Amino acid sequence: MKLIKKILLTTDFSKGAEIATRTALGLADKLGAEVIPIHVLPDSLAEGIDRDVLMKAVRARFRELTSELSSRGVVVKEPIVGSGTPFLEITEQADLIGADLIVLGGSVNAAHRGDRIGTTTSRVLRNAHKPVWVVPLDGEPIPKSILCAVDFSDGTNRVMRNATHLARALGAKLSFFTAVRPLSTMLSYLDFDVAGAPDDRALKAANDEMEKALQNQDLSGIDWSSQVVSGVPEDAIVEAVGAQSSDLLILGATGKSRARAFLLGSVAEKVTRRLPCSTLLISGEDVIKFCVDFETTDGERLYKHGVELLKRGFSEEAVAALDRCLVRNPYHVPAWESLAAAHERLGNKSRSKYAAGKAKDIYDSVWKQRVENEIRSRKRVD
Repeated sequence: MKLIKKILLTTDFSKGAEIATRTALGLADKLGAEVIPIHVLPDSLAEGIDRDVLMKAVRARFRELTSELSSRGVVVKEPIVGSGTPFLEITEQADLIGADLIVLGGSVNAAHRGDRIGTTTSRVLRNAHKPVWVVPLDGEPIPKSILCAVDFSDGTNRVMRNATHLARALGAKLSFFTAVRPLSTMLSYLDFDVAGAPDDRALKAANDEMEKALQNQDLSGIDWSSQVVSGVPEDAIVEAVGAQSSDLLILGATGKSRARAFLLGSVAEKVTRRLPCSTLLISGEDVIKFCVDFETTDGERLYKHGVELLKRGFSEEAVAALDRCLVRNPYHVPAWESLAAAHERLGNKSRSKYAAGKAKDIYDSVWKQRVENEIRSRKRVD
């Protein structure tokens, strides 16, 4: 079962790109994805350079990269060699090929600006419709500890759901985190001392929001925790990454303002520029998604499909597959039992109870029929 189908791997063949390549390789291996490498030759190349010679050199490097990835069992599609403005070419190609994820490396040359990402990466983060995974030079290819930072905006459920699926698929620990900005920092422009302004109410509200958001997630089989703190969000997030030794930070691309540029101009941009660890920015699309094959008419296949979806944490999709199975065979006891488990995970108590009851009724009926048949067969022998 493929959880990610296509990874667009951006590369300029630098040290940062090597780290990104290792991450794309690890993700492709774990999640069953294929990798499509891309390199963009900028229009600003110095005059006098033969572009054909450059393209030939890039394709030669791609042959080496493709050979390396293929030797490790990863499916590598035809590399894309583009020209133009790099961030535009990358984001447009991601849309054209239907990529599920864009993977980029951090920058060595951006340190003089006080950040760890380059101009192209920054612009991709601002403009991509697809989720973007940025890997620093010292980043771990496959995370063992994930920090999911949320602000309870409209996209929070999507961010938490993707973090949950990734943690389960990668076998990583997962921590949900939010920081409540202290009133003292928001009212510092006033002339009176607000250092002691009460934050208890805001913290309680954030804890309530966190508890409510967690109820929407299927966290079965995951080592997870949650934390609500008082602090300047961008600083608190970076501190939490260090305190928890997180390998991956997951953030939403839009905040409560619903304006992508606004968020990336504040909390998310400040955090990603510091790039405390590998960072995944979730926009309007899921990284991990799975659709039920409604074309199949094989009830047993639908049942196995539903069980596998449930195992991987896709409870809603599991319900859809199991429902289709039971349309074809309403006496499929294991399907009713799995449906009960799926509804239980989703918090649908009444539906779970109904499905479990159906499984018991069918089982009892079959058992009763077997007993009656056994009695009749014995009487015939007598």
